[in-house]
Amino acid sequence: MRRLGSLRLLTPALALFLCACSGAIIKPSPAPVCEIPAELANSCELPNEIGASLSYGQLIELDLKTREKLSLCASRFNKLKESYQRCTEMLQRYNAGIAEAEQNLAQKRSSTETSSTRPDKPQP
Repeated sequence: MRRLGSLRLLTPALALFLCACSGAIIKPSPAPVCEIPAELANSCELPNEIGASLSYGQLIELDLKTREKLSLCASRFNKLKESYQRCTEMLQRYNAGIAEAEQNLAQKRSSTETSSTRPDKPQP
């Protein structure tokens, strides 16, 4: 009976030991996705068409509205460009972190493999 009790304790310990010895599979988290904010995704508005029957005052007013639209478009474009640059930098840091983790894992594996395949020599 005592033997059965010690076997019950030994079995989970052995299972944990074998799990700890097996190689762990490390899966990186999904890469970040660069999403364009909705207010920047909208394309620029087209300028108003110039009609043949516009007065000089209407033409100046149309010009001012067109300049506003172009200014807003340039502002959106600059924000989109900055957002894209930040996203690209973030992806580069993320990929560098993955590469570093893979390199560290490869070094650990190679050091473990070389130490396990090399017979221990007694020190004189």
